[in-house]
Amino acid sequence: MRRRTLIGAGTKIRRVMRTGEHCPAAGWWETAGSPLPQFIPEGSLMPSFEGRSVTWAAAEKPGQAPAPQRKEGAA
Repeated sequence: MRRRTLIGAGTKIRRVMRTGEHCPAAGWWETAGSPLPQFIPEGSLMPSFEGRSVTWAAAEKPGQAPAPQRKEGAA
């Protein structure tokens, strides 16, 4: 299983990313105009915001990964 990188103290990652780039580390990311940081998993494409390309910065707010969502119809 591949090891995942989490954003945290001492983590040396690129802290600013653009829409469409691959997220370098799982963690909370924020952009101007967004009321709350979003959790973005490592390797995911950085999303657009309100239909526009934006710059994402690693959020200073500590957080945990959200609980996995169950697929509809799964028991």
